[in-house]
Amino acid sequence: MSQVFQIPTQKDRTAVNMAQMATSIAVQRPYFAFDSLYKVSGEWDIWGDFKPEQPLGSELGPLATAEAGRHLAILGSCAAALAQVEGERVYYLASRAHWDLRYNPMRFGQTPLMTARARIVERSRKRVLARTELLIEGQLYAELSVDYQVLSEKTFQKLFSNHLVPTTSSSVSSPYAEAFPLSVLTLSEQEITAESVGFSAARCEGHFPDYPTWPVAVVMYGLSQVMSRLLDHKVGRVTPFRLLHVTLAADELVSADKQLLFSACFSSVSTDGKLCDVVCNAAYGDRVIATTQAKVAIE
Repeated sequence: MSQVFQIPTQKDRTAVNMAQMATSIAVQRPYFAFDSLYKVSGEWDIWGDFKPEQPLGSELGPLATAEAGRHLAILGSCAAALAQVEGERVYYLASRAHWDLRYNPMRFGQTPLMTARARIVERSRKRVLARTELLIEGQLYAELSVDYQVLSEKTFQKLFSNHLVPTTSSSVSSPYAEAFPLSVLTLSEQEITAESVGFSAARCEGHFPDYPTWPVAVVMYGLSQVMSRLLDHKVGRVTPFRLLHVTLAADELVSADKQLLFSACFSSVSTDGKLCDVVCNAAYGDRVIATTQAKVAIE
């Protein structure tokens, strides 16, 4: 039985201004989707509550790993932003991440409110490392460590001036509540390639406003989609799975109006077919922009 942690009560919480925090880290709604942010006395810098919205597909659990990564990475950047000067805007670009699943709930009815917490474990002028955890009904569901490249607003605007597209938010619903389409190009028992179809700035609303780029968590979601299709093809049926461990490296931000190529291949499969290692890549043109290595449990 895994350890059950006490979720902070309302009287133990000190609220964090979410609108001010979102501005500080250059991430707005709907990409920023916390219902509340707060501080609690103890080792964790910041806490937050949210409800999942992204389709699971064949992934088992209360939420997709890619979506968990989105919320936890945002919370980690919020933890870093607590040290910023008021009114300062800083861009935290997730460049490396490691996911570990700690608890495998067998069933959930209505999706529960999820609680996340984050603390900064290393910091320099150009880099921040955050440790984050996701709790479900007091149990540790997963851990995610995130390594960020830190850019001042002036530096970000200079580096990504070619991405500038002034935008105004007009959505009444979140684009993250639905999967984006992929077109499969090649498929065998060992590997798959697929391309995004019609991806645009509307698909990443709230992520670095006025500089619409593919969010790392959305790239991860595309990689998990192609991996799922590869599993289905190899096993010969719709294949439920869990991502036990994932290591992600993201090396480049790509404009949201560009289409990405996603690929996945098996690097090993256990003799009973229940565990496998899958390597996935996302590319634009001839440049690989993100890579994941995943340990996958097949149900």
